[in-house]
This record gives sequence, structure tokens and C-alpha cells, in this order.
Amino acid sequence: MVEPLRFVGRAAVLGEVGAVLADARAGRGRLVLLTGVAGAGKTRIAAEVLA
Repeated sequence: MVEPLRFVGRAAVLGEVGAVLADARAGRGRLVLLTGVAGAGKTRIAAEVLA
């Protein structure tokens, strides 16, 4: 069995996106736009936040 890769060095980003999602769940509409070059980790950040 393959161990999933650890997600390191993005605590600040995860905290910010998590706070925005908490606001949205509380009825305060917000928008998150993840931008960056290919391979920067945009999809992984989204997956970690939603996990």
C-alpha cells in the first residue's frame, strides 16, 4: 500500500481558505481564487481544504 504524500508548508494558506469557507457556511458569501503556475499545488490545496 502506498502512503499518501504529506502536505507541508501550507498551513497559512489552508487557514485562510478554511476561514473563507467558514464565513460562507455562516451565510457570508465569499470567493476563493487559487492561482499559480502549473504544478504549484492548486488542486492539492483545494483537496486538502475539502478533506
